Amino acid sequence: MRAGRLKHRVEILHRVGGLDDAGQEIEGDEGWEVWQGGVPAFVNPVRGAEGVQAGVMVQGVSDYEITLRYLPGIVQTMRVRWHETYDSPAIVHEFDIVGAPQIFAARREIKLSCKERDSHGWRG
Repeated sequence: MRAGRLKHRVEILHRVGGLDDAGQEIEGDEGWEVWQGGVPAFVNPVRGAEGVQAGVMVQGVSDYEITLRYLPGIVQTMRVRWHETYDSPAIVHEFDIVGAPQIFAARREIKLSCKERDSHGWRG
């Protein structure tokens, strides 16, 4: 893996919360905290689509592949947050890992298949 290829910085998040006072699962940023920050990565959009339902545009679905150096402990139940800084202000993308992390090159790199969450915290 060439170091210059990992031009983005991401945060790996893990769930810390469980249930709120009403017994409901905690959603949003409240139930998640940064497990590893400033991780060099390459965030690559691989597919995007938008749907129309009953004449109304519904949320877009974006699939991403995120490549990073081998980092032991990453599991499918984690999330990835990327602050896209090409424009000002930065755009924050949050992804769910949807498949088991794929480990390549004798544990030198990991590829994560991800789906982007929308601004309301829902995954497409």
